[in-house]
Amino acid sequence: MFFADPYTHQVRSLPLAWTNLALPDPFVVVASGKAVLRFSDVQQLTQFLKEKQTHRKAGSLIWLSM
Repeated sequence: MFFADPYTHQVRSLPLAWTNLALPDPFVVVASGKAVLRFSDVQQLTQFLKEKQTHRKAGSLIWLSM
């Protein structure tokens, strides 16, 4: 989305997803607020927890970086 900045008079842009002009996310529409995570998010969380459990059994430290 492009718009004219009223202070600098320059043309600026924003991702359409940051506005109310974008179409709603189909997952959000279908879930109707009933699901917090997408299936792929749950899969990633499951994999992370399995790896964490494996490392804990081995006595290793787990370092997370975000």
